[in-house]
Amino acid sequence: MPDQTTYRGARPTGPGAPARLDDEFARRLEARRRRERALRRLTRRARRRRNSFFAVLLLVTAVVLGFGFSSRRPPAGPGGHPASRAPVAAALPVIVPTAALTGATAGRLPPIAFPKMGESAVAFGGSGVVAESARQRPVPIASLTKIMTAYLVLARHPLTGAEQGPTLRFSAADHEAWVVASENGNSNVEINKGEVLTERQLLEALLIHSADNVADILGRWVSGSDPAFVGLMNKTARALGLSHTHYADDSGISPKSISTPADQAYLASVAMENPVFRQIVALPDVAFPVMGHIWSYNPALGVDGIIGVKSGFTPQANGCLVTAAWHMVGGHKVLEVAAVTGQRFGLYQAAQVDEALMKAASAHVHLVAPLGGRLGLARLRAAWARHGITLSLRRPLLLAGWGGLDYRARLVGSPLTRGEIGRGWAAGQVVATLELSNQFGPAASIPLVASRPLAPPPKGTFAAPGGRRLRVGG
Repeated sequence: MPDQTTYRGARPTGPGAPARLDDEFARRLEARRRRERALRRLTRRARRRRNSFFAVLLLVTAVVLGFGFSSRRPPAGPGGHPASRAPVAAALPVIVPTAALTGATAGRLPPIAFPKMGESAVAFGGSGVVAESARQRPVPIASLTKIMTAYLVLARHPLTGAEQGPTLRFSAADHEAWVVASENGNSNVEINKGEVLTERQLLEALLIHSADNVADILGRWVSGSDPAFVGLMNKTARALGLSHTHYADDSGISPKSISTPADQAYLASVAMENPVFRQIVALPDVAFPVMGHIWSYNPALGVDGIIGVKSGFTPQANGCLVTAAWHMVGGHKVLEVAAVTGQRFGLYQAAQVDEALMKAASAHVHLVAPLGGRLGLARLRAAWARHGITLSLRRPLLLAGWGGLDYRARLVGSPLTRGEIGRGWAAGQVVATLELSNQFGPAASIPLVASRPLAPPPKGTFAAPGGRRLRVGG
């Protein structure tokens, strides 16, 4: 019978196929399958790489095209907005001055006789320092340091009217601190274990009786520790423009707490804007637990209408005193402040110097208009609005001063947060602050308000300082 062996492809089949041929075919078939699997893997990798390349190419193209379109301002719709509400890229609003922000008052500085001993300065509330002695160098200021301490306490824990404020309970350690401080001859008020005092009572002890131990207690209450509070004092001094002031403690015991009369006069004028601060420093004495009564060390209080502010004395600082009194100037009630440091014969000599300075200054003071009576001083411009808005003073700027004062101003915009941008600005809303100064230092901070509303922007992304970007409406 003939051999029935047949071939299908390369593989012999049938009952007569040799076994070695079958094994050889299996090896070849397996090798072929391996090559096919490897080819399929290579094909898949190539396809993925090709897809990734095209995805990146499409993304770059979209970014380039998107930038090109977003940099073109779309046609304006109603209210000055772009007609399209699609996201747009734009810069934050900018504030541009529209008037000269400098000015000098006609005439010369008045001939005020400053004392030959120590240093001194005169300021008016809301107008800054207007005169100072020639020798202005930082010196120890003793308990004038407590003006800043009280200012920060009331800033962090405000009081109104006759409000007493939070209460503090004292420990055996507080009593022991009083004992040690008293043995060292410091000015203190007695505090016993378990005693409870209000914020107002502590401020009275600080400002009227100049209690050093209370300064430490209040500093730790506000900031948690003495170093943290001293750091806050110096940070605040810099923010107020007190460029010749440095605090080393919260009471003034340290001779490293230094300043100038000009800085202290300006600080006192700012602190006296707080009604509670004014109420307390005007008191000659007050009832106080344990001690019965405490008295002010300010010998000028009540003389010629003087209503404060703070005294200080240490062997390193000698007599230091800041006084204040109200005067009528051009139909306006104006607070006058005088400060003196380095009086070797003590506080009574310092009081005489301050009283003489206040009389001399009040004889020359009148109202001045450093910006010429202008109201509109700047414009707010926004990329999404067709027209900007004028930023104006609420009323003509009048300051207490005299001839020879050289004023300079700068515009400080209010923080433009995402929420503020999203809401826009209403008429009368404060948009910026005019920071005014003269040759003696900071003078006044005056708000500038929007003259009319400015609608919020369309949704989009806005460039912000520091490379940040703000997203609005999406």
